[in-house]
Amino acid sequence: MAEFDATAQGYDAEFTHTQTGNYQRFQVWKQLSGLVLAKRKVIEMNCGTGEDALFFAKEKAMVTATDISQEMLNVAKEKGERLGNEGINFVKWDLSQDFPLSLNEKFDIAFSNFGGWNCLSVGEIEKLGKSLHEMLAENGQLFVVIMPSFCVWESIYFLLKGDIKKAFRRRNRLGVSARLNDNQYVTTFYFSPRIIKKLLSPYFLVEKTRPIGFFLPPSYLDNAFKKMPFVLSFLFFAEKCVSFMPFLAYFSDHYVMVLRRK
Repeated sequence: MAEFDATAQGYDAEFTHTQTGNYQRFQVWKQLSGLVLAKRKVIEMNCGTGEDALFFAKEKAMVTATDISQEMLNVAKEKGERLGNEGINFVKWDLSQDFPLSLNEKFDIAFSNFGGWNCLSVGEIEKLGKSLHEMLAENGQLFVVIMPSFCVWESIYFLLKGDIKKAFRRRNRLGVSARLNDNQYVTTFYFSPRIIKKLLSPYFLVEKTRPIGFFLPPSYLDNAFKKMPFVLSFLFFAEKCVSFMPFLAYFSDHYVMVLRRK
């Protein structure tokens, strides 16, 4: 997709390596702690520039990293080669379409981080859930990080700016045009944990739901908090204190939902 191709080179600087981005990713990885990843077959959706694929590879998992953007995959592959993780299999995959390769073996874990599923409609998520059910082994797990239909930080920020429309834009069920950079926008849908649970219920059981970014601000506020590192550190501490509270997933920047194949 051209929109994501155009953002690939600057994505790490604008999100991955920001302090807010690092803190939120740490909270996602925390949900993977205790899980034995060595020798497990992992398929990652919307891998972006490969930060999570590298994490799985370092844990000795066998990783297939996919993305809709060839430029994102190119950056991810270059990063992997530079850091000595050349064993990751990179595949271009539009999640709204069937998986492009035939599978000899099924995956143990499917993973999607930071809102890749928010680029899909309700019907596309239902179709993807069915596909993942077929692609995962018995008792396989799905870890998906999604932006919910309400975010306290976002609403307060835009209300203070006097932009009521943007303050509640996530409530728009028809999707909104979300900014990737100065010239690129993508249609984005926002889903509460309740909706995702319902859409995937024919194929998966929810094991847990956790907030990602209730106290931590969205990454687009990173520049403001660079001037207040102690405040951001305190918010990170507060985030860790409430990370086990599932109801906060309805009010956070993102949430992680962990499901198991039926």
